[in-house]
Amino acid sequence: TMMRGWLVRLGIGAAVVFLAAWGIGEAVYPHAAPPQRYAGIVLSPASDPVLRRACFDCHSNETHHYWYRHLPTAALLMGLDIRNGRDELNFSRWAEMGPDAQRRAILRSLRQIRRDRMPVWQYRLLHRQARVSSAELAQLERDAQQRFGITEADLTRRRHHED
Repeated sequence: TMMRGWLVRLGIGAAVVFLAAWGIGEAVYPHAAPPQRYAGIVLSPASDPVLRRACFDCHSNETHHYWYRHLPTAALLMGLDIRNGRDELNFSRWAEMGPDAQRRAILRSLRQIRRDRMPVWQYRLLHRQARVSSAELAQLERDAQQRFGITEADLTRRRHHED
């Protein structure tokens, strides 16, 4: 019957969309983390655990592979977030960055955290532990001031390309 034919076509279409999303997700998602790790200090022994917890899944080669990354859409979205995160700032390559680049990266990161843009909302949704508390942000900012001379004026100065 006509209804049965329509349901068969709908089922085939849904299967094709599912398989395409799964395939794209698998292609985009970084299955094996590059071997490079960073064992040094980014800001301080007090601040680095916060950075590792809140930032390193997307901004280093130390990505944890969670169970839901096998879901087609999740793999695609996570893969894009990780790729974009590493392109923007990869803490595993921290030692290769010069002091000015490190300062700019930390300053931009702190601004993003202050504006509640990092970690990204979809990551915080599933990883409550990735949230940066106000006390932790204050510690990060103190350490950034000590290590890089980042001031409150630097943190509050508006940057058009970051908005």
